Amino acid sequence: MECSGLIMAADNRKQGAGRFVLALILVSAGFALLAWYGITLTRGTGRIAALWLPNAFLVAMILRKPWEAVWPFLLTCGIANAGVGLFVGDPLIQGAGLALCNMLEVAIVYVAVRRVTGSSPDLSDIRTLGWFAIFGGLLAPVISATLAASVLSIADPEAYVENWLSWASSDALGMLIVAPLILVLAPAIRGRRMPERNRLAEWLAIMGVGSAGTAAVFFQTSYPFLFIASLFVLIAAFRLGMTGAAGSTVVVAVIATVATWAEHGPIHLVRGELHEKVIVLQVFLLCTFASAVPVASALATRDRLRARLKESRDYVESILNNIGEIVFRTDAEGRWTFLNPAWEDLTGYTINDSLGELTTAHLIPEDYEKSRVQYPPLIEGEVDELALQQSFERADGAIRHVEVHVRALRGADGSFQGTIGNIRDVTEARVAQEELNKSRNLFQTLADFSPAGIFRTSLSGDCTYVNKSWLDLAGMTREQAIGPGWASALHPEDTAEVVRMWSETVAVGGDFRAQFRFLKPDGSITWVLARATPERSGDGTILGFVGVVHNVTLLVEAREELERQKSQYKRLADYTTDAII
Repeated sequence: MECSGLIMAADNRKQGAGRFVLALILVSAGFALLAWYGITLTRGTGRIAALWLPNAFLVAMILRKPWEAVWPFLLTCGIANAGVGLFVGDPLIQGAGLALCNMLEVAIVYVAVRRVTGSSPDLSDIRTLGWFAIFGGLLAPVISATLAASVLSIADPEAYVENWLSWASSDALGMLIVAPLILVLAPAIRGRRMPERNRLAEWLAIMGVGSAGTAAVFFQTSYPFLFIASLFVLIAAFRLGMTGAAGSTVVVAVIATVATWAEHGPIHLVRGELHEKVIVLQVFLLCTFASAVPVASALATRDRLRARLKESRDYVESILNNIGEIVFRTDAEGRWTFLNPAWEDLTGYTINDSLGELTTAHLIPEDYEKSRVQYPPLIEGEVDELALQQSFERADGAIRHVEVHVRALRGADGSFQGTIGNIRDVTEARVAQEELNKSRNLFQTLADFSPAGIFRTSLSGDCTYVNKSWLDLAGMTREQAIGPGWASALHPEDTAEVVRMWSETVAVGGDFRAQFRFLKPDGSITWVLARATPERSGDGTILGFVGVVHNVTLLVEAREELERQKSQYKRLADYTTDAII
């Protein structure tokens, strides 16, 4: 079994490594393809691409991965970037330098965004998206553009500023458009969960009509109706959320790009070369997506809050439905406005029938009269809470005893607006307490009238209870006897032996039996016979001892008198000269 487990673990590691290598190859190939597309698109207007998507694509692929899995992607994509540069005719040093600038830009975005937003950035959150815009749309492109312009200035120093502006704008626009789209759409694609039928119909309707409208806008070149496409993305954001906003932006981007390449669409109303038109297209897509993001994010936040509120409400409701105590709320007139299901179990009355009733409706007369005195201080603000012991009549006529905790509800001006609280059934506890009190009273009565002294001690021998007869035998008060003080009543000649016998009894946990003397304060002596047995807990642990002492003074004195007389008769017999028969 252990060997089989090791084999399975090895197979899983191999499969994981295989998937990682495959992902590495696919991402590097995608990066290379996008890099080639960006470079060749603007080959006629300069070395720097007007549309640079590879960095944004790579950021989206690695942003939620740990660093140990990221650096291989940076290495392989950097090599792919340099290879594409060589393929399109860049010198080796220039191609390698520009590839290094791109990887540095990606690394800056990765490290900065994760450090601020955590290891799993959620670009559907407006704050996370804001930080991504700062790092991905400003900081990283500025740094990489500075280095890239320096690399390109080796061949053409006079074009440094132009190269810097082109690089920074191209990378920033690509990062702000592509990376958020991929990161928003990827979870929905990976989930592969089909929406419900009515939701699917809404998706198809919005995407279908929006695609048709966008196509109508971009396959004509007479009118600048770009706002129609933006309206499509905004409606998708309202109805379909962040995923709808991202999906509709992709649709618009695809249609706009295809139409622009076919020399159709409002973009061609812009004067300038393809480079300028591509920049205008990117700015349009960025503004379109950016205008929809706050709407989608706000709606997503609202939905999350609704879900949390519903979860919280369901949680509280489940507690209220299953708790054994009554939870209530009343209005300022003292009528029930809320009761949980425990009300019906305890009282036998339905909640619907009870709501609107006075809280005192079912109290027994005695407690009803008490409530007329107890509640006014709460209403007047003299106290904020009450703890009441009350009794009421159930629907079946049975009397139940409850413990009521009430807290006042007050408005901003301090006015009394009602109460909240809970009611706990203490009927069984009260009955048990009454039985216990009866038992204690009976024991106390029997103990008080018992001629034998009754005592109770702890395990150490300290006295915890004595009855009146014990006190009379020892000649002590109750205060003197409680604790270790009882031992002072022992006759000095008997103390050591009693202590020794008690210690042996405690050590073995057996019964105690001893005869000894009490020496009263007036000097009189009382002979007693003491017996005690261990008092144990439920698990058998000895808690102490309980016992009795009997007055055996007369018996001891009679025995001593008998011994004295026997001794006297024996002495007479020993010294008489006459025969005694």
